[in-house]
Amino acid sequence: MSIEILKKDSFAVSEWSGGTTTELFIYPKNSEYRKKDFLFRLSSATVDDEYSVFTKLPEISRVIAILDGEIIINHENRYSKNLKKNDTDFFEGDWYTTSEGKARDFNLMMKKEVTGSVKAISMNFGRFFLELEKESKFNFIYISSGNCSFLYKGKEYFMKNGDLAVFYNEKEQLTFISDKECSVIFSFVKV
Repeated sequence: MSIEILKKDSFAVSEWSGGTTTELFIYPKNSEYRKKDFLFRLSSATVDDEYSVFTKLPEISRVIAILDGEIIINHENRYSKNLKKNDTDFFEGDWYTTSEGKARDFNLMMKKEVTGSVKAISMNFGRFFLELEKESKFNFIYISSGNCSFLYKGKEYFMKNGDLAVFYNEKEQLTFISDKECSVIFSFVKV
């Protein structure tokens, strides 16, 4: 079994033009966002300015999911979309993209040879079942609000808001357990 739980206080936080960004995971491990030498990167960011311009990232595809707040994302000469909590948008990093509104989001950035997906799930009291993506080398669970635990291969893992679980080449079902409202981002990446 190959699973790793990364805690919120272990992540690096930095500034971007519209707020802050927290790098959750980058692959390969020795790559750097500034050098753009990664195959994929997961991050969470705040959009603190009412109007923001997204960093241009040529040859990188992006998926964004709104965790809190609401924005209107504008892709010049393409489309605009109103994004609320749990909404997602897939777009290319070389598009001229702006946003209006304030929010906290989750980002998946991928080089062209990589594919992936992001799904936001909110759950209340009870159990929720989630099947890991069988064809993916990486599956990720990010707790975007609240606390919850999940059962995996007979063991219970407790996670708090801001924690990330990384599954390497795992293909099982997870059972989430929550006694309060909890929001989870599920992401998979095929490298």
